[in-house]
Parts: sequence; structure tokens; C-alpha cells
Amino acid sequence: MMEFFLNLFEILKNIAVPRPCHSSSLGKVIDYIKGVLTSNGIPFTTQEVTLMPYKQLFLGIFCLVLGIVFFIFILKNKPVFAMLCILVIAAVLILETEFFINIVSPLNTKKSENIIMTFDVPEPQRELIFAAHMDSKTDFFDHVHRSNIMMFLLPVAVISLLLSMYLLLARKLKKLNHRIPILFIRVFAGLFIVFWFFFFLRMGGFVFLKKQSPGAVDDGAAVVSLIDLADELNKETINQGYSRITILLFTGEEVGLQGSGAYVKEFYKKADRKGALPSYLVNLELVAQNGNLLFWEKSGIFLRYYSSNRELINRIGKAWNIVSGKEISSMKGFGDDSYMFRIRGIPSITIGHSGEPGLGLAGFHTPADNLERVNMENLEIMTPLFRNFIESYTDNSKDSLIF
Repeated sequence: MMEFFLNLFEILKNIAVPRPCHSSSLGKVIDYIKGVLTSNGIPFTTQEVTLMPYKQLFLGIFCLVLGIVFFIFILKNKPVFAMLCILVIAAVLILETEFFINIVSPLNTKKSENIIMTFDVPEPQRELIFAAHMDSKTDFFDHVHRSNIMMFLLPVAVISLLLSMYLLLARKLKKLNHRIPILFIRVFAGLFIVFWFFFFLRMGGFVFLKKQSPGAVDDGAAVVSLIDLADELNKETINQGYSRITILLFTGEEVGLQGSGAYVKEFYKKADRKGALPSYLVNLELVAQNGNLLFWEKSGIFLRYYSSNRELINRIGKAWNIVSGKEISSMKGFGDDSYMFRIRGIPSITIGHSGEPGLGLAGFHTPADNLERVNMENLEIMTPLFRNFIESYTDNSKDSLIF
């Protein structure tokens, strides 16, 4: 029998290989994980997911093309059509990324799987969910650079609309039709093509890159930590009390939270879920690099942001203090799998390590996210952290906690 739980680094070496959603390597890594679970007698089920691996690429191309068309309409002094281009870009991005209504992304699909491990108890009073994602991604830009690009998305859209409105007024009121303002508008519109090109690279530039990210910390180490937790739960070395434990390994996180979206859609159809157990999610991102444990203050994409649950912050914070002697830190956060739970009213928190000293939050989605970045002490401390968090509920009565 494989005793992978005694050698977490060995299993991480087999997972920390480039495994983007559009590649066959993701399926091989998922099969490897299933093999490890089977060899160690850890029960699991799978959920089939239809992935759109090139969703972000298609969105990037769509926005770049319409950005160029916008510039052409500005040159031809057709402000109404220019405004329509920007409005269409905004509508498609909001529908695709905020409401997950697929318009241009379903042009290419493939089958993948989520892995689900459930450890039940008699008369469960709550469900504690732990999650991480199995896929990796390689980008032109790391997390820090990507967030800087996205900061300009709304200002560019608003200024583009204002430029178009000025042109419209200039056509209605001849006295506004001065050459200098019109030239200024055209120069601005041309500069915005540069932005849409960088936006395209942010969304789909991976197709040009040969050197791939192994995804060791984003999110391979988190997957390994949850496999170790599953092994301890399977051996009944952790007192679950009245808590059902569900461990989720998601596919498709790096292409728009597709795996977690499929899971929540199937198992959490209604936000109130009458008659169902209260559920609480601990999502793992950027686990086992250097530094202190931190939690995401909020998770969001463009318009909607949801704060981490205060009770979960307190419980994770106390558990971390017990195992490390340190106080938990925080960061602003970004979109992650917990978002799909948060929008349905499920109390959630995302945790990871700060990466300091070192690259911090930079260097992800690049070859720098390799095994050398992994801090084994931080990886090995995760199961004791989970143990203290889970067992913090055993001091309570059978009644469901109110969060």
C-alpha cells in the first residue's frame, strides 16, 4: 500500500506538473489522484464537468476585436456604433464572468471531473467543506500584474463611452466640432487598442507560451494537504463530533471557476436549501509557500464582492495560533472557487500563505510556481490546522451553530 501521507513531497511531485484545462495532462493528474485515493482506501466519488477550456481566450479575442472596431468607428465619426461596441463588450463580460451565462465561450468543450470525498457521522448537524483546485494555468502576467490590468477595465469603458458621447454632441452641435478635440479623441481611442491587446494577453495569452507553470503552490500543495486530511479522516484520527466533512477537489478553477460552479449548481440549487445541513466552506489557495497564514478579506470578480465569514475567520485564526503561535493575517483577495459558494449565501473563507520572504503574491501562473517555492513546514502543518479547526466544533452542543 502506498503510504503517501508519510511523504507529502512525493505526491506533490506527481501533481506539480503543467496541467492546464485544455491539455491532456490535467486528466492524467486527476487519474493519478484517484489512484492514490483508491490505493489507500479513501472513499470518493466523481462529478463529470463539461469544461470550456478556452473560455477566457475567446473572451479576450472578442474584446480585442470589438476594441479595434470601436476605434474604426471613432475614425469614421460614427459615435453611436462606437458606443454600441463598448456596451456589447461590457454586457458580454458581465454576463460571462458575473452571471456565468455563456455567450462566446462554449465554442470548444471537453469533459473533466471533480473529486468528492465525504466523511459522514451519525446525526450530523453541519457540513464543513474543504476545497482546492487541481488545474494549473500559465499566463503572460502573474496575479499582481493581472489585477493591475483589470483596474483599468472600468475606467477605459467609461472614458470610451464619454468620448463617443462627445463625438455625438459634436455632430449635433457644430460649434463643438473642433479639430483639436476630435484629434484628441482619436488618439485616445487608438491608445485604448493597446489596453484591449493587454487585456487579450491577460485572458488568452497562454496560447503563445511554451514554458509552463507547474502550479506547485497554485494549487498543487493545497490538493496534497487535503489528501492528507482525507487520510486522517479515513483513519478516524480526527474527532469530527457532529460535523460531516466534505473534501472537494475542483477542476476548471483557472478558466472561470467552472468546476466549483458545476458542483454548486448540482448540490446547492437553492440558497435557503430547506431541510439541508448548514454548510461552511474553507477554500485553499496559495497554500504552502513561505510566510504566515492569511485569509482573503473578500472574494469577487468585477462587480460583486463577498466578505469572508467572521466566525470562520475566528475559528481558523484560533486553530492557526494553536499550531503556529502566530496570529492570522489578511489580504484583499481575488476571485476563487469560494465565490461560487458565497453568491449562494454559504459562509466561506479562503486561506493561504503570504509568500514572504519571497515572491509574495507574484510569480504565479509562471514557471516560478515550482517545487522550489514550496515550504514543506507550511505544508505539513496544514493537517494539524484542519484538525484543530474541525475539533473546535466538538465543544458545542448538537444544535447547529448560528453564523
